[in-house]
This record gives sequence, structure tokens and C-alpha cells, in this order.
Amino acid sequence: MDVLGPDENIVSAWTGGSGSTRTQSGTAMAAAHAAGIAATVLSLGTPANQGDAKVRSLATKNAVTGLSSGPPNALLFNGISL
Repeated sequence: MDVLGPDENIVSAWTGGSGSTRTQSGTAMAAAHAAGIAATVLSLGTPANQGDAKVRSLATKNAVTGLSSGPPNALLFNGISL
């Protein structure tokens, strides 16, 4: 799947009580973000063989600056509005 994941300053749930968060960086955080979006897309009824296309369609296009040639400029996004 050709999308970019977050890598720095990702706010995540944390231990310490209801509503506790921690800001972390790194590929482990990006992987969790990507897995969560994939799980959400599948839980909403997208067939597994169409999941990657749905995730790519939700991604925010041209959101990342300073990229060299390589993966498409599409940042993971779950499409949920709060």
C-alpha cells in the first residue's frame, strides 16, 4: 500500500487513568496508526480485497512537504470527522 504514516509527535492512549495520553515518535507508532485505519475500514464493511484501495482513497493528498521522488504523497487518514 503506497501511503505515508505519521512518524513524529503522535498522541496515543497511555497508562495512568482514563484519558491519559503520551506523545511518542517512531515507526512503531506509525504501524499502529496504519493498522488501526485498516481495521476501521474493514469493520465498516469494506471487503478485504478492496481495503487497500479504500485506505488510499481516504488518505490526505499532498500533505507532506520536502519529499523526494518515491512513494505517492498521501498521508494516512481515517476519514472520521469529530
